[in-house]
Amino acid sequence: MRKQSQPPWRVLLAFMLLMVGLLVLVERASLSSGSRLLAQAGIVLLVYGLLGLWLWSHAEFLTGTVQDEKEWFEEEALTNSTPGAPPLTPRQVHFRRVMGRRFEKRQQP
Repeated sequence: MRKQSQPPWRVLLAFMLLMVGLLVLVERASLSSGSRLLAQAGIVLLVYGLLGLWLWSHAEFLTGTVQDEKEWFEEEALTNSTPGAPPLTPRQVHFRRVMGRRFEKRQQP
């Protein structure tokens, strides 16, 4: 599976639209002032929780620790190919990377 080059920013827009839509529904509903306040606080907390999950799941990209895919491919192709051999294809690089992880797990005590 290929890594995404950037996080899905549309999800953040969807969270904002969800919050606005739910707040509009709460305003249109015939709720008492206490219930309305509780519903609004619940909606805001729900959306903040979703934003926190989104940030947590994309922290690696947002902190800049993810290498650019092209840069990673070139680095892998250079370090894993033998001199004079044609460069590795993306599929070969991925295979070597996955198999390398499996081999490393087996060798650990």
